[in-house]
Amino acid sequence: MSCCNNLKRRNYKSIERTFNSTEQPFIASGTTLNLLGTKATDTGCSIDTNVNSFTLNCNGTYHLCCDATVEPTGAGDLVLQIYKDGVPLPCAICTATVAAGDTYTLHTETDLFLKEDDVLSFELSGVAGSATWVGASCVKWA
Repeated sequence: MSCCNNLKRRNYKSIERTFNSTEQPFIASGTTLNLLGTKATDTGCSIDTNVNSFTLNCNGTYHLCCDATVEPTGAGDLVLQIYKDGVPLPCAICTATVAAGDTYTLHTETDLFLKEDDVLSFELSGVAGSATWVGASCVKWA
């Protein structure tokens, strides 16, 4: 049962922060990143963390953030982007021109009003390679 059904807790603040240091291969056409490795912070009841997404239990204003350390196997424009319900968010995208064999860290974040049952995921695309570290967070502000 969602904490949002309780009117007294509708504005309950919540934080989910995860990191995953397991190597994750990704392909140029796009790969959704696995978030769960370790939960660094798990407070409140407004957000559920799944293997590769956050699911929201309450309407509200949220801060979303993702960092990925990557080692591309090709050259080109590498994209890290946040998706809501499978749709890319144009306000949460980071693009880096990369070369094969180098290491890069990409970061994207945004603040949005989101609704109960929205699912948020994070995807790398544009160039193939491996993510060696992924950190993501979802914070319910209000």
